[in-house]
Amino acid sequence: MKRSEIILIKQGDPNIYKRLVKEWFPKLCILINSYIFNIEIARDLAQEILISLWENRNKLKDDTAFDKYFYVLAKNKAFNYLKQKRYDIIDIEDYETELIKINLMEQLLEKDTLESIIMKENIQKFQTLIQSLPSNSKEIFILSRKYNLKNKDIAARLGVSVKTVEYHITKTLAFFRKNMEVFSCFIIFII
Repeated sequence: MKRSEIILIKQGDPNIYKRLVKEWFPKLCILINSYIFNIEIARDLAQEILISLWENRNKLKDDTAFDKYFYVLAKNKAFNYLKQKRYDIIDIEDYETELIKINLMEQLLEKDTLESIIMKENIQKFQTLIQSLPSNSKEIFILSRKYNLKNKDIAARLGVSVKTVEYHITKTLAFFRKNMEVFSCFIIFII
């Protein structure tokens, strides 16, 4: 977004704001949903972010980089939601259903730049790899990487030893490294 457009948002221009919402709402939904796996709640949280932006528009800096700004807000909103829900863990079947929903939401993105095409391909490859994991490894990976649970917490939750959790995480990461031709920033961030 150009500096002049940011200034117009700060001044309360509804047309620029509508354009910002149209561009960023689907992206925020996808990003938030990648953490919480509930598209309806992701939409609500994305809407809260955009409303908060409008209400606090005068606090925006003229050189705000919206990519970074929205990424941080979406991540924080998702993590706060998860903390509030005390990490209510979804079933693996729900996780698989949510991956399908993520794919549908990705189709809403209008921009097909080379970067977004590569990102979509990497996401698809990563999701396929997750689906091909044995159920124990998949569950431990999700608890560890998506919900940021510590190994000892995962072990207690699943009734296994910490060494077993460490083994599955190590095995899963090795599997991803072996099977990913392009190890994008997205994959590095998640792992």
